[in-house]
Amino acid sequence: MSGFFQGLRRLFVGNDQEQSRPAAAAEEKISVLIIDDDRSLLDTMKELLKDAGFNVLASNTGVKGLNILRYAPGQVKVVLLDFNMPEFDGARTLKFIRQLCPQAKVIGVTGFTDQSLPAEYRDGVDGIVHKPFSGSQLIDRIKGLLGGAGGGPVSA
Repeated sequence: MSGFFQGLRRLFVGNDQEQSRPAAAAEEKISVLIIDDDRSLLDTMKELLKDAGFNVLASNTGVKGLNILRYAPGQVKVVLLDFNMPEFDGARTLKFIRQLCPQAKVIGVTGFTDQSLPAEYRDGVDGIVHKPFSGSQLIDRIKGLLGGAGGGPVSA
């Protein structure tokens, strides 16, 4: 934009309003933490959620994900938590998520059936998304939980 048009814009919009818009938009974004050891799925979910307007944090281990929560516990509204991870699995990670960030909604992400998941994980999450799932199913589940309507398990 040329200097002339920027000057006109400041006259009509005001410099303070123009500068505050990006900050206000950033504050409105909902933060989602993804914890999944599958790098390709992690990256895919990350891009999908960013494109949908979410602020996305990501970790490929449960321990790293918990460290993220330690520094941003009030900011994270939703955690997408893989069940089957080496060393620190989803059930163990979930226990600490509930301590660090009890207000966060946790969506279990798994390729296992509900019956084959341990009760502490299955009953401890706010919803489950079964792999494979579509991007729209994941986004609908997140929005449903944030709006108060969780619905049943999602699978493709």
